[in-house]
Amino acid sequence: MIKNIFIMKSSGELLFYKTYEEIFDIKLTSSFLSAIFSFVKQTLKTKELSEIEVGPFRFIFEVEKADSSELMFALFSDRTD
Repeated sequence: MIKNIFIMKSSGELLFYKTYEEIFDIKLTSSFLSAIFSFVKQTLKTKELSEIEVGPFRFIFEVEKADSSELMFALFSDRTD
């Protein structure tokens, strides 16, 4: 089951979120997602992060170019979905 959907700029600015189940603080989570992408992009020199699994949950990621910036789409769901 989908828990949350996030759309963010690569700068970390949260553009949109939809909550289907209150699990955690949205602002804290969007900052966490931004930090993960910055780490992957700058340290590992790649944008190829597709998912992270933690316990019974899964974050699924997609990065797309939009005009002159990059947008990060993140979906938080149950691991079995």
